[in-house]
Amino acid sequence: MRNIYKLVYGFLCITVAGLLFSCSDDDKYRVAPEIEGTFSLTLTSPQANAEVILDKEKANETAVTFAWKMANDKGADATTFHYDFDMDIAGNNFETAIDVVNLESNLSKSFTHKELSDLIVSHWGKTTGSVVELEARLKATNTVTGAKTRTVWATVKFKVSDFETEVFEIVVEKPEEDALVSLSIMKDLETAIDFSWKAVNNKDEEVSVFSYSFTMDIAGNEFAAAIPVEDLGQVAQKSYTHRQLSDLIGMHWGKNLGDLVELEAKIIATNNELIENPIETVIRFNVQNNYLLPENLYLTGEATSAGNNLSNVLVLDKSEDGKGFYWRGTLSTNGGFKFLYSNESMLPSLNKGEGEASLSPRRENTEADALFSVTKNGNYAIAINLVEMSIAYKFVPLENLYLLGNAAPAGWNIDDADEVVWQRQSPNIFIYEGQLNTGELKMPSERGNWLCDFLMAYDPADPDKTLVPITGDWQDATIVNGADAMNNNNLDKKWEITSAGAYKVTVDMNNMKVKFEKK
Repeated sequence: MRNIYKLVYGFLCITVAGLLFSCSDDDKYRVAPEIEGTFSLTLTSPQANAEVILDKEKANETAVTFAWKMANDKGADATTFHYDFDMDIAGNNFETAIDVVNLESNLSKSFTHKELSDLIVSHWGKTTGSVVELEARLKATNTVTGAKTRTVWATVKFKVSDFETEVFEIVVEKPEEDALVSLSIMKDLETAIDFSWKAVNNKDEEVSVFSYSFTMDIAGNEFAAAIPVEDLGQVAQKSYTHRQLSDLIGMHWGKNLGDLVELEAKIIATNNELIENPIETVIRFNVQNNYLLPENLYLTGEATSAGNNLSNVLVLDKSEDGKGFYWRGTLSTNGGFKFLYSNESMLPSLNKGEGEASLSPRRENTEADALFSVTKNGNYAIAINLVEMSIAYKFVPLENLYLLGNAAPAGWNIDDADEVVWQRQSPNIFIYEGQLNTGELKMPSERGNWLCDFLMAYDPADPDKTLVPITGDWQDATIVNGADAMNNNNLDKKWEITSAGAYKVTVDMNNMKVKFEKK
């Protein structure tokens, strides 16, 4: 029995010892509630309603230091607290507060003049130079397990007078936003657009201590295809002539003559001592690239009837879009020819380019005066495409063509003969589209004149054949004078239309070929 009591007694001792050991481990940081007392958190600085005046010259010096102490009215340990700090505009209920700063057990938090100014302007969106009432908040959290007092709060309101930061911007004086510039070779080296600007501060005072750079691009390109940035030093101006701007639009950005192009210019101002980062501005404007699109174009040269006399220059016809010019008339082998933009000056002009089919603008007397040549006297047709800077000029023995014969809609009525229309973009081509009957057909060069020159059929395999059936392919043609044909029936050679219907008749006057295509 005694042994049983000994075992029970031993078990109870071990249990109590374990409980005592466990309790002493948990309670070594505990404070009995009756002696914990009351903790009080006091902000010792700044004083309530204190005024902090920020100074730009002291940017990195301390502007304000928040300091505090924790006390206990019964002398309990007050070093067991950790602290969190935040701050906001007074009255905002800390809804726009800065991020909470965990200070661990530190008993102070400081801000420099610059840090406080940056918060006022950047975080709370106040203007520089503002007077702002702020409220700082401190939260103390007791780290003692089971302590009655877990958190203690303290706040303080104070005023801050921010220093007035000088803010700069670039003000573009000209051109106006979305201005329209129309380019013209007649104003070749004159200023097409002039950029001027100034840098001002937030007091609208002009500041002349910046260095500038300039670039341009197609609007919307984000300056990915911009021209090289140009360093202008302290010059607040940049201009372009009509020629320079046209060259950029065509050669750098690959836009076509006649295009309306929207451009963006970027102006960048730097002063490393005054501002950390460059300031810049962008202005948009529009350019109508009519540089090589004249109101009129004139033909001159010894190959023409006008010679080099400005008062007699020949006027070309202009297309509706103003990008093409056309002319038909007589040229001779007496010399060459070129084109003028004005009937009052030999410059600027359009001259022969690298080949007989290309044009090149000539703007100065020092440039080569290359002329187009004529190898045969007679009628010519000229077509100019200014977008492609190309020219087609062809020898066309007959300036006009009409349909005559019982296969033609007007039959043998030469006064009302249907026209085969000159295709001015392809100056050697004439086209008729319409109805043809079965029968014979030839083409006079004039209405109402049986003695004019005629375009007639010709079969090189049988030169004496006077009635040549159409084939649908290119066929040879020849020119016969009407009077000669009337005197010699063997010369009066016609095409034979064997099937009535709608046709497209194409005449290549330069190569003396005709094609009849039934639709």
